[in-house]
Amino acid sequence: MESIPEMISPIQAVLLIIAVAVIVINRKLIFRRHHSWRNGSYEGTVTHIVDGDTIKVAIDGTIETVRYIGVNAPERGEDGYEDAILTNRRLVDGKHVRIEADKQDTDKYGRKLRYVWVGRKFVNRELYQQGVARIMAIEPNVRRIGEIER
Repeated sequence: MESIPEMISPIQAVLLIIAVAVIVINRKLIFRRHHSWRNGSYEGTVTHIVDGDTIKVAIDGTIETVRYIGVNAPERGEDGYEDAILTNRRLVDGKHVRIEADKQDTDKYGRKLRYVWVGRKFVNRELYQQGVARIMAIEPNVRRIGEIER
């Protein structure tokens, strides 16, 4: 009876390892969940803070620019800009977030319009409550405006 090392040549062993790697990679690509959907929302990790009301989120290997629905923070050069971006950074930078759409998917700049949570913390509301953003209710995305104002 031959032992296992004598049954497979080194070339066969390398080919077997490559074949297994290809199968594993293809399985991950084929069975990957699109945008980690769960209960009408999806999850990702914040990779960059653009400003006080916009972030970049990695979702299944894709970076999406996300604009918070219902709030508006000061723009670069306006009073309060630094406080807004620092607060946004403290709330979400590098964190796992759950994001939820409303009626309109994107704005005129192609940013995803979303409500954002870190754990149970509703980030849109936190920005408003901490005084670094004001309410900005724009139809048709108003489903959670009441929650932000609380």
